[in-house]
Amino acid sequence: MAPVCWRVVREGVERDAVLAVDFGPGRAGAGFDSLADHLPPGAWVLETVPPPPQVRSGPGPDAHDHVRGLLADVGQQRLTVVGVLGYCTGAGTARLLAARVPGSAPAPLVLFDPEDVDAGTLRAELEQAVSSLSKGVTPDELAQIRTGIDRLDPLELGGHPGVALAHALHQEYHQVVHAVFTRMEMPAVLAGKLAARFDSYLTYLLLSAAAAGSGDGRPADLTVLSRGIEPPPGTVGDTVQFDVERGAMLALPEVAGLVARTLRRSPVTPAAPKGR
Repeated sequence: MAPVCWRVVREGVERDAVLAVDFGPGRAGAGFDSLADHLPPGAWVLETVPPPPQVRSGPGPDAHDHVRGLLADVGQQRLTVVGVLGYCTGAGTARLLAARVPGSAPAPLVLFDPEDVDAGTLRAELEQAVSSLSKGVTPDELAQIRTGIDRLDPLELGGHPGVALAHALHQEYHQVVHAVFTRMEMPAVLAGKLAARFDSYLTYLLLSAAAAGSGDGRPADLTVLSRGIEPPPGTVGDTVQFDVERGAMLALPEVAGLVARTLRRSPVTPAAPKGR
């Protein structure tokens, strides 16, 4: 049975698996596919698929349930997790995932340009998403949207601040994308798909924020940074920085070499079966 929560980046010849947390579809630059090309053969490399949209005004998505589902899916494949990777805003989920991997030793964790998700992150993502529609949005409209985004105060929206802000941004984006597609006489179904993808990304960000906020994650064994990126406060373990742009970092063979050495340095053995 093929995995449901994971995309197979690379098939393995063993039962070991490296789990990668990212929202990869549609992003420019190198991703975990590029990294996997330079990793030693053997282990499977699996990447998270975009989560179902859960942007609503009520409680936010449950990070622990999400991680349990991810690991259950790996277990269905009879794979042993030998490492966890996290990219940018996926760091929160990756930390919690690494802490929950069953075994007699912690799963090695490598983070790339880790970024904590906050209100500024959510606002920036909406602005970037709207800017990508620049052919259908006039400069005046774009300026108005940016002003509206800046005025959204998560503490005044009610409920959990991060979830409430995400819900407000979700509504703003839906209005913009449908208006743009109507003006350009493009199919409404395409607008719906674009809006659904943005909702999925907001859910991905909320899950990572909730995972980080739980305090149950574990620190990275290795943090890899691109040019100009500062390590997050409280970073422990090894930190290595490369003089390249973020979009090129995961394609470097030297980065793959660091990852391979980190995974070898901290072997993971499966948990012993529990008696009934």
